[in-house]
Amino acid sequence: MNPLVHLKKAGPFLIVAFVCFGLAPAIVAVTPTPDGDYPNVNTVEGESALSSLTTDAPSTYEPYSFTTFAGLPPGSADGTGSAARFNSPAGVARDSAGNTYVADTANSTIRKITPAGVVTTFAGLAGSTGSANGTGSAARFNGPAAVAIDSVGNIFVADTNNHTIRKITPARVVSTFAGLAGSPGSTNGTGSSARFSFPSALAVDTANNIYAADTGNSTIRKITPARVVSTFAGLAGSPGSTDGTGSAARFRFPAGVAVDRAGTGNIYVADTSNFTIRKITPAGVVTTLAGSPGVYNRCEETVTTMSLLRLSGNHASRAATFPLRSPALTWSFHDSVAPQRFI
Repeated sequence: MNPLVHLKKAGPFLIVAFVCFGLAPAIVAVTPTPDGDYPNVNTVEGESALSSLTTDAPSTYEPYSFTTFAGLPPGSADGTGSAARFNSPAGVARDSAGNTYVADTANSTIRKITPAGVVTTFAGLAGSTGSANGTGSAARFNGPAAVAIDSVGNIFVADTNNHTIRKITPARVVSTFAGLAGSPGSTNGTGSSARFSFPSALAVDTANNIYAADTGNSTIRKITPARVVSTFAGLAGSPGSTDGTGSAARFRFPAGVAVDRAGTGNIYVADTSNFTIRKITPAGVVTTLAGSPGVYNRCEETVTTMSLLRLSGNHASRAATFPLRSPALTWSFHDSVAPQRFI
């Protein structure tokens, strides 16, 4: 079993994509109690491996309550709430109207969930992989793993197995924003002249720049609204754990990224195979925020800034996000559980 849980802070809710291969994937809305923003969240029901991870906040706060927002057994059916089906959803993002968009990875589609829990296929066709651009079901994806939304409602997709970044307008028009399908690489450039290698996570800053965890290249890439792609940190083909500025820094197969849009503009990276969380300033200065490279047994780090983390070990991964306006959270990474990705 390999359960995956992704949580994203969305106004008063946490939106959760829960996957457990062989069990029932679902999208879950997590509603906080009235007592505060930072409750003590200890477990998410699922495989026993998930219970080894705890997220501790001040004990005066009450737990979140969990409800199933959409989905039950694996499938691709549209519908409302439990009538809908997903297949290994791997990323979520929420727009300003409260709609949730899901990278439904194994279906190779992008799904939309309204605040009322109505699920539709926003782009792509379930079970039909490819790279075609088009509108709605005429478009094709290949194992999309992440979504992010800019300030005007465009949805960007890490189309992982196509090695591209796709764009979907609010009118459901899909285009290839950067990269060339079926052509992995690390070249910087504009639009289709740029290359990626299994990009697996995206984040958008306040200027609508996109940051991509370019996992196969062990780099963090930046894409401007004009589609200009550059390597923001790391050096393609040179995995490592060195802190430094820009190309002097090293990552080892990073699989997630998040931007502090409300504060400093810092970028946070889940440096997967280093078992660490990295911080990149807007000037490109990379430091190790939490964890120690290569160490993945039990450790504890206090995180004092906004983070959205997915944890992965041999049998489990899970994620949580908390903008830290209250005292710092302490993340406990227990045996065989290591940081995998930001969302």
